Amino acid sequence: MSTVQCTGCRKTTTEEQLRDGLCGLCVYDRDKAKYSAENAELEAASRARQRRAHIATTISVLFVIAAIVGYIVVKKARYDARHSRQEHYREY
Repeated sequence: MSTVQCTGCRKTTTEEQLRDGLCGLCVYDRDKAKYSAENAELEAASRARQRRAHIATTISVLFVIAAIVGYIVVKKARYDARHSRQEHYREY
């Protein structure tokens, strides 16, 4: 068994224990960093999707509120117009 140095931490270990020139701990750290970066990207994408969904929901709610307010305004305008005509006819 020959001893070699890990290229990551320079620890001396046997050649059989190295993988891609790295000892087990360095391989673990490398993989952990890679998965952490992937998880960060996935979380950012998830937050972006949630933000878009929240914006779409807010816009939908605002349109519903605008439709209700518009309906009430039109109904009141028709009511006022009808009653103002009736008052006009009563004057004569």
